[in-house]
Amino acid sequence: MSTSETTSAVPFVDLSIMHGEIQSEIDAAIAGTIERGDFILGAEVERFEADFAGYCGVRHAIGVGSGTAALQIATLALGVEPGAEVIVPAHTYIASALGPLHAGAVPVFCEVDEATGLIDPGAVAATITERTAAIVAVHLYGQACDPAPLRALADRHGIALIEDAAQAHGASFGDARAGSIGDAACFSFYPSKNLGAFGDGGMVCTDDDAVADLGEDLVDNDVSDRDQFEARLAEADAGIEAAARGMASGELASCPATCAYRGGCAHPSICRLEA
Repeated sequence: MSTSETTSAVPFVDLSIMHGEIQSEIDAAIAGTIERGDFILGAEVERFEADFAGYCGVRHAIGVGSGTAALQIATLALGVEPGAEVIVPAHTYIASALGPLHAGAVPVFCEVDEATGLIDPGAVAATITERTAAIVAVHLYGQACDPAPLRALADRHGIALIEDAAQAHGASFGDARAGSIGDAACFSFYPSKNLGAFGDGGMVCTDDDAVADLGEDLVDNDVSDRDQFEARLAEADAGIEAAARGMASGELASCPATCAYRGGCAHPSICRLEA
C-alpha cells in the first residue's frame, strides 16, 4: 500500500441504524420511566418479563442486571452447591464460566463440535464425574444446541441443564426455542445482542416454579446469606424497559431473522475477508 492511501476502520457494531428505526418509541419509553420514577423494577419490567416468557414458551422470566448475573442466579436457584462442578464448553465467552464461578461452583471445560462450535454431547459425557452438578449449553451465532442428547445426559446423571442463550434470542432447534430447552435459561440484553437494552440487563427463564421462586428471592436479596449474593436490576431497569418498548414495536418478533443472519455470518464459507 502506498503512503498516499488511507485506511478506515470497520465498526464492530453500529447500533444507531437499529435504534433509528424505533427512536420515537425509545424516547417515549425513557421519558415514561423518568416521569413515573420506575427506576427499580416496576410495571414495565413485569410486563416485559411476562411477554418474554411467552415468547420463549415458558411460564417464568425474571429480569436481572446482566447475562452473567442470570447465569449466577440460575446456578444458585438450581441448587448447585459450592465446590460442585459445572461443565462449560471451551469455546464461549468467559461469562459462561464466570456465572457458575460467582455462585461458588467449579467450571470444567469440554470440547465443542468442530462444525458448529457448539458444545459436543460426547465430550460432555466424557467430562461428567460424581462431582458434576450442571451442564451449561451455550447457544452461539444464532444457533441453538441440539437439546435431545444434552437433556438425556442431564436426566441420566441427575444433573441440571442450564442454557446460556445470551446470543440466541429467538433461535430454535426444530420446534424447541432457546429458553425452553433447559431447567433454566439465561439471556443477556447487552446492547449488541440480538435484543439489546440501553445499558446492560439479563433474564432467567424457566418452567420450574421452585426455581423461579428462588430466583426471584435472589434478585430481591431475600436470602439468608446476603453476603454471598447480591443482584438487582438497578440501573438496568431503564434499559430493560427500553427493550420492552422495542419488543412492542416488533423488535422481539425480528429475533429469528437476526439469529439467521448471525448464523450465516458465522459459517466458515462466508465468514472471510474478500480481497
